[in-house]
Amino acid sequence: MRKFIGIAMPVLLILVVVTGIVESQEFHAGRPPEAHIFMAVLFIVIMCIHAWLNRKALIKYFKGTNKE
Repeated sequence: MRKFIGIAMPVLLILVVVTGIVESQEFHAGRPPEAHIFMAVLFIVIMCIHAWLNRKALIKYFKGTNKE
């Protein structure tokens, strides 16, 4: 699962950018940006799963160390 997420996140990020650029062109005017929205939602879902799988590391990181 982690390997799939590690591959899916950058691929979806690139697809979000590419579909955003393509759907903002003049030939796409008047049509809704369906692919861009779909890719963005998938990216957010995968990002949330990634954060859930790494929650201990994230908590440890944001908790920080209080060495003074």
